[in-house]
Amino acid sequence: MLKLPNLNSLITFINAAHTGNFAKTAKALCITPAAVSQQIKQLESHLDTTLFERSKLGVELTQAGQQYLYFANQAIENLQRGQASLDQLKQ
Repeated sequence: MLKLPNLNSLITFINAAHTGNFAKTAKALCITPAAVSQQIKQLESHLDTTLFERSKLGVELTQAGQQYLYFANQAIENLQRGQASLDQLKQ
């Protein structure tokens, strides 16, 4: 079976893709910039590809990162819909 990435890494990746900045991502997620960098590196290692081009001005998605962002967003949205569905069953 295919091993999936850590959910926290996906959330960090999505946030970093939207902000274009690891420091802003860290602030939004209440973690350190080093933790953001580590989670992104772990995800890149898991996928065996580079997701971001890093520069002094911030980060920008690579072509692979752009493609993966689409699927990561869908995965999170599906989980949110599933959770909302369960919440409705409880009521």
